[in-house]
Amino acid sequence: MESKWYQQFFYGLAVDMWRKAVNEDRTREEADFIVEGLNLQQNARILDVPCGLGRLSIELSLRGYQMTGVDLSQESIVEARQNSEAAGLQIEWIHTDMNALDETFGPEQFDGAFCFGNSFGYADYNSTTEFLRKLSRSLKTSAKFVMDTGLTAESLLPNLPGRKWYKIDDMYMLSDALYDVESSQLRTQYTFIRDGAVQTGNAVYHLHTVAELKRLFRICGFEVEALYGSTKRDAYRVGNQQLLVVSRKSL
Repeated sequence: MESKWYQQFFYGLAVDMWRKAVNEDRTREEADFIVEGLNLQQNARILDVPCGLGRLSIELSLRGYQMTGVDLSQESIVEARQNSEAAGLQIEWIHTDMNALDETFGPEQFDGAFCFGNSFGYADYNSTTEFLRKLSRSLKTSAKFVMDTGLTAESLLPNLPGRKWYKIDDMYMLSDALYDVESSQLRTQYTFIRDGAVQTGNAVYHLHTVAELKRLFRICGFEVEALYGSTKRDAYRVGNQQLLVVSRKSL
């Protein structure tokens, strides 16, 4: 299976599933958490990476922040641009790989950044390290970075997903997951079904322990300030499905 599976995964039914999976209430709750975590004044410049369909960038732009969204999915960027223009918002949308931040932005361009939607963990250790170092370079001194992930070992291992069906609106999704102990990878085959149309895709998620994440952040120029188990800011515990990390650029 190719290491950069996400380059070919997000199109068609896979994008539509994400469009339907997150409601407006959750978007507002996540935006509230990001605003509190980044602790920035309105009009601050914030990087959303990767931005997907742009739901959080649009919400934060409505609240008065200057938003830049980066994503590898051309389909997602096109829709994000259409939605922001329809709302009369000026948001910078850039179609590129999140590991190419140094090719897109100069140093110290942003007042803060966030990575939501479970994208952290898509890439292997080397690529993840490269992303964090380039992200640190693009942030101003002492800027904050907020991350959301469900791919820590403490979240997944107590409740390995296995084979499970999901129904989201008019769509069905089959997730068939297998955890490989030697590589610490969760290898998942997805099947999306709607109105007789079927789309499949394979994903490889790279798991870290929380301690490993903190060390990785540190060597890439970030100091972790807080770990939460939900957007309500309760302390992260083993078995929580979500880990939210608030960190600050330290180098």
